Amino acid sequence: MTPPPCFAVDRTLGRLARWLRLLRFDTAYRSDLLGARLLTLAAREGRVLVTRDATLARARTGVAIVHIASDHFREQLRELDRRYPLGGVERREPRCAACNVLLEPVAGSALPASVPEYVRRTQSDFRRCPRCRRIYWPATHRAHMDAEIRALALTLPGGVEPEP
Repeated sequence: MTPPPCFAVDRTLGRLARWLRLLRFDTAYRSDLLGARLLTLAAREGRVLVTRDATLARARTGVAIVHIASDHFREQLRELDRRYPLGGVERREPRCAACNVLLEPVAGSALPASVPEYVRRTQSDFRRCPRCRRIYWPATHRAHMDAEIRALALTLPGGVEPEP
């Protein structure tokens, strides 16, 4: 099976970068990475460069570049999905939406005091980012996000359309 693509996203596409991480794609994004530096990072790490910069999109390099036209993140996801299937989120490991690191499971007994008692009592699946130490659990926002992903009807790897 072909590994999922990794992306390098320019600073004008921060919301898209966050959603790519929520879709569990390895997505490099920093607001200080511009033009040539972003292109260098994409080349060095074998990433697909995703940009709204038409000049950068025309760069003649060995880097795969996707030029995004839309201002709206849902349409941006659809544009990218036409080139790189973004469906199949459950097949990929979860990532930190803030810093892109793979999340690791954490036992309820090891949770920091900042996790509310109600959450501790009602949830059992906790994950932690080893870099920024954020704690994640499947709350109601996860159900909303899953509904949003289903509504986008992203293409599954192999060209298969998801069922509605």
